[in-house]
Amino acid sequence: MAGGRASRKLPGRSIDLGDAPCYVPGMRAPHRLALLLVVLAGCRSQAQAPRTPEAALRELGDAARASDLARLQRVLDTESRWSLITIHKDQLKLCGLVRAHYPKERQRLELSRCRLADGARDPEALFATWARERGLVVAFAKLPAEGKATVVGERATFSAAGGEHTFCREGDGWLYCGLRAELEQLKLKAARDVATVQENVEAYRGR
Repeated sequence: MAGGRASRKLPGRSIDLGDAPCYVPGMRAPHRLALLLVVLAGCRSQAQAPRTPEAALRELGDAARASDLARLQRVLDTESRWSLITIHKDQLKLCGLVRAHYPKERQRLELSRCRLADGARDPEALFATWARERGLVVAFAKLPAEGKATVVGERATFSAAGGEHTFCREGDGWLYCGLRAELEQLKLKAARDVATVQENVEAYRGR
Protein backbone atom coordinates (compact mmCIF):
# COMPACT_ATOMS: atom_id res chain seq x y z
CA MET A 1 0.00 0.00 0.00
CA ALA A 2 1.57 3.29 -1.03
CA GLY A 3 1.43 6.67 0.70
CA GLY A 4 -1.36 9.12 -0.05
CA ARG A 5 -4.95 8.32 -0.87
CA ALA A 6 -5.75 4.90 -2.22
CA SER A 7 -8.76 2.79 -3.01
CA ARG A 8 -9.16 -0.98 -2.74
CA LYS A 9 -11.95 -3.05 -4.22
CA LEU A 10 -13.89 -5.61 -2.21
CA PRO A 11 -16.69 -7.56 -3.85
CA GLY A 12 -19.43 -5.13 -4.75
CA ARG A 13 -17.87 -2.03 -3.19
CA SER A 14 -14.97 0.38 -3.20
CA ILE A 15 -13.34 1.45 0.07
CA ASP A 16 -11.34 4.64 0.38
CA LEU A 17 -8.21 4.02 2.42
CA GLY A 18 -6.90 7.56 2.32
CA ASP A 19 -6.73 7.82 6.13
CA ALA A 20 -5.35 4.34 6.73
CA PRO A 21 -1.76 3.62 7.79
CA CYS A 22 0.61 2.68 5.01
CA TYR A 23 2.62 0.35 7.24
CA VAL A 24 1.07 -2.93 8.35
CA PRO A 25 3.62 -5.08 10.24
CA GLY A 26 3.42 -8.76 9.36
CA MET A 27 0.51 -8.28 6.95
CA ARG A 28 0.22 -7.84 3.20
CA ALA A 29 -2.05 -5.09 1.99
CA PRO A 30 -4.07 -7.30 -0.40
CA HIS A 31 -5.00 -9.65 2.43
CA ARG A 32 -8.68 -9.12 3.13
CA LEU A 33 -8.40 -9.33 6.92
CA ALA A 34 -5.62 -6.77 6.99
CA LEU A 35 -7.66 -4.52 4.73
CA LEU A 36 -10.67 -4.83 7.01
CA LEU A 37 -8.60 -4.00 10.08
CA VAL A 38 -7.18 -0.97 8.34
CA VAL A 39 -10.65 0.30 7.50
CA LEU A 40 -11.92 -0.30 11.03
CA ALA A 41 -8.91 1.44 12.51
CA GLY A 42 -9.72 4.64 10.65
CA CYS A 43 -6.04 5.48 10.95
CA ARG A 44 -4.18 8.18 9.17
CA SER A 45 -1.50 7.61 6.57
CA GLN A 46 2.17 7.79 7.38
CA ALA A 47 2.32 10.98 5.38
CA GLN A 48 0.79 12.65 8.44
CA ALA A 49 3.10 11.07 11.04
CA PRO A 50 5.77 13.25 12.69
CA ARG A 51 8.94 13.16 10.60
CA THR A 52 11.42 13.14 13.50
CA PRO A 53 11.47 11.60 17.00
CA GLU A 54 11.58 15.11 18.43
CA ALA A 55 8.46 16.11 16.52
CA ALA A 56 6.72 12.94 17.69
CA LEU A 57 7.63 13.67 21.31
CA ARG A 58 6.25 17.19 20.98
CA GLU A 59 3.04 15.93 19.37
CA LEU A 60 2.51 13.36 22.13
CA GLY A 61 2.95 15.99 24.81
CA ASP A 62 0.82 18.58 23.04
CA ALA A 63 -2.03 16.07 22.55
CA ALA A 64 -1.96 15.19 26.26
CA ARG A 65 -1.82 18.84 27.35
CA ALA A 66 -4.86 19.51 25.17
CA SER A 67 -6.59 16.43 26.68
CA ASP A 68 -7.21 15.32 23.10
CA LEU A 69 -7.43 11.53 23.35
CA ALA A 70 -8.13 11.05 19.63
CA ARG A 71 -5.06 13.07 18.73
CA LEU A 72 -3.01 11.18 21.31
CA GLN A 73 -4.06 7.84 19.87
CA ARG A 74 -2.98 8.93 16.42
CA VAL A 75 0.58 9.20 17.73
CA LEU A 76 0.56 5.48 18.65
CA ASP A 77 2.40 3.02 16.46
CA THR A 78 0.48 0.68 14.18
CA GLU A 79 0.96 -2.44 16.30
CA SER A 80 -0.49 -0.68 19.34
CA ARG A 81 -3.53 0.38 17.34
CA TRP A 82 -3.99 -3.17 15.99
CA SER A 83 -4.02 -4.37 19.60
CA LEU A 84 -6.70 -1.84 20.51
CA ILE A 85 -8.88 -3.02 17.61
CA THR A 86 -8.50 -6.66 18.65
CA ILE A 87 -9.12 -5.96 22.35
CA HIS A 88 -12.30 -4.09 21.47
CA LYS A 89 -13.52 -6.86 19.16
CA ASP A 90 -12.80 -9.70 21.59
CA GLN A 91 -14.21 -7.93 24.62
CA LEU A 92 -17.44 -7.12 22.78
CA LYS A 93 -17.71 -10.76 21.75
CA LEU A 94 -17.19 -11.82 25.36
CA CYS A 95 -19.91 -9.42 26.58
CA GLY A 96 -22.34 -10.79 24.03
CA LEU A 97 -21.65 -14.42 24.91
CA VAL A 98 -22.02 -13.81 28.64
CA ARG A 99 -25.28 -11.92 28.31
CA ALA A 100 -26.72 -14.49 25.92
CA HIS A 101 -25.70 -17.71 27.65
CA TYR A 102 -24.49 -17.23 31.22
CA PRO A 103 -26.77 -17.62 34.26
CA LYS A 104 -27.83 -14.23 35.61
CA GLU A 105 -26.03 -14.80 38.89
CA ARG A 106 -22.67 -15.21 37.11
CA GLN A 107 -22.96 -12.43 34.56
CA ARG A 108 -21.84 -9.51 36.70
CA LEU A 109 -18.50 -11.10 37.57
CA GLU A 110 -17.80 -12.31 34.04
CA LEU A 111 -18.73 -8.97 32.48
CA SER A 112 -15.93 -7.34 34.45
CA ARG A 113 -13.57 -8.97 31.93
CA CYS A 114 -14.98 -6.87 29.11
CA ARG A 115 -15.74 -3.63 30.93
CA LEU A 116 -13.38 -1.54 28.76
CA ALA A 117 -15.28 -2.37 25.58
CA ASP A 118 -18.72 -2.54 27.18
CA GLY A 119 -20.21 0.81 26.25
CA ALA A 120 -17.23 1.83 24.09
CA ARG A 121 -18.58 2.42 20.60
CA ASP A 122 -15.20 1.84 18.95
CA PRO A 123 -11.50 1.18 19.71
CA GLU A 124 -10.91 4.92 20.06
CA ALA A 125 -13.45 5.14 22.89
CA LEU A 126 -11.91 2.08 24.53
CA PHE A 127 -8.48 3.69 24.36
CA ALA A 128 -9.83 6.91 25.87
CA THR A 129 -11.21 5.04 28.89
CA TRP A 130 -8.06 2.98 29.34
CA ALA A 131 -5.75 5.98 28.94
CA ARG A 132 -7.62 7.95 31.59
CA GLU A 133 -7.54 5.01 34.00
CA ARG A 134 -3.82 4.56 33.41
CA GLY A 135 -3.16 8.23 33.99
CA LEU A 136 -1.54 8.57 30.58
CA VAL A 137 -2.91 12.02 29.88
CA VAL A 138 -1.38 13.41 33.07
CA ALA A 139 1.91 11.57 32.50
CA PHE A 140 2.32 12.58 28.85
CA ALA A 141 1.35 16.18 29.61
CA LYS A 142 4.59 16.43 31.60
CA LEU A 143 6.72 15.62 28.56
CA PRO A 144 8.97 18.47 27.43
CA ALA A 145 8.44 20.21 24.11
CA GLU A 146 12.08 19.59 23.25
CA GLY A 147 14.38 16.68 23.99
CA LYS A 148 17.40 14.72 22.84
CA ALA A 149 16.75 11.18 21.70
CA THR A 150 19.01 8.16 21.90
CA VAL A 151 18.51 6.51 18.51
CA VAL A 152 19.32 2.84 17.99
CA GLY A 153 18.24 1.48 14.64
CA GLU A 154 14.52 2.10 14.19
CA ARG A 155 13.92 3.12 17.82
CA ALA A 156 14.41 6.47 19.52
CA THR A 157 14.22 6.81 23.29
CA PHE A 158 13.85 9.95 25.39
CA SER A 159 14.54 10.08 29.12
CA ALA A 160 11.96 12.60 30.29
CA ALA A 161 9.25 13.19 32.90
CA GLY A 162 10.64 10.48 35.18
CA GLY A 163 10.71 7.69 32.63
CA GLU A 164 11.77 6.47 29.21
CA HIS A 165 9.59 7.10 26.19
CA THR A 166 10.24 5.15 23.01
CA PHE A 167 9.25 5.99 19.46
CA CYS A 168 9.56 3.64 16.48
CA ARG A 169 10.13 4.49 12.84
CA GLU A 170 7.34 3.57 10.45
CA GLY A 171 8.14 4.45 6.88
CA ASP A 172 9.16 8.12 6.87
CA GLY A 173 7.54 8.88 10.22
CA TRP A 174 7.96 8.22 13.94
CA LEU A 175 5.20 7.01 16.26
CA TYR A 176 5.02 6.21 19.97
CA CYS A 177 5.60 2.51 20.68
CA GLY A 178 6.04 2.76 24.44
CA LEU A 179 2.62 1.14 25.04
CA ARG A 180 3.09 -1.68 22.53
CA ALA A 181 4.08 -4.42 25.01
CA GLU A 182 1.35 -3.54 27.52
CA LEU A 183 -1.36 -3.46 24.86
CA GLU A 184 -0.09 -6.74 23.44
CA GLN A 185 -0.58 -8.34 26.85
CA LEU A 186 -4.09 -6.92 27.11
CA LYS A 187 -4.82 -8.29 23.65
CA LEU A 188 -3.62 -11.76 24.61
CA LYS A 189 -5.67 -11.64 27.81
CA ALA A 190 -8.79 -10.67 25.88
CA ALA A 191 -8.27 -13.61 23.52
CA ARG A 192 -7.80 -16.02 26.46
CA ASP A 193 -10.91 -14.65 28.18
CA VAL A 194 -13.01 -15.18 25.05
CA ALA A 195 -11.73 -18.75 24.71
CA THR A 196 -12.61 -19.47 28.35
CA VAL A 197 -16.09 -18.01 28.00
CA GLN A 198 -16.71 -19.99 24.80
CA GLU A 199 -15.77 -23.21 26.60
CA ASN A 200 -18.13 -22.32 29.45
CA VAL A 201 -20.94 -21.57 27.00
CA GLU A 202 -20.53 -25.03 25.49
CA ALA A 203 -20.63 -26.53 28.96
CA TYR A 204 -23.88 -24.67 29.77
CA ARG A 205 -25.41 -25.84 26.51
CA GLY A 206 -24.48 -29.41 27.32
CA ARG A 207 -26.36 -29.44 30.61
